Amino acid sequence: IIARLHAVDPRRYVDRSNYTDPSMPEHPAATLLSHVSLRSAQVGSLFGVFVWGPLSWVRSGRTIPLFASAIPRAAGTFFLLGGLAGVGGVVGMAAGGKSPS
Repeated sequence: IIARLHAVDPRRYVDRSNYTDPSMPEHPAATLLSHVSLRSAQVGSLFGVFVWGPLSWVRSGRTIPLFASAIPRAAGTFFLLGGLAGVGGVVGMAAGGKSPS
């Protein structure tokens, strides 16, 4: 399992001379993890803004301000949770030996 997790180690260095394209990153795992975490954090934030924020506002009996409190709190929380879930999914797939394709 440790050998499979080495593929997503952000410190793993790959020499650019091994690639045919010179624009490839020297640390491909760090690039992959940052891309996945950003994209899944964006999805989580959208879920917080359009689904969870209004639902929590309605559940509170509309006592808290929607745009000043409910939506920013939900968006921030789900931004963080989405990013962690994305990176956790990539690491879990690497531990299980599953290819992302």
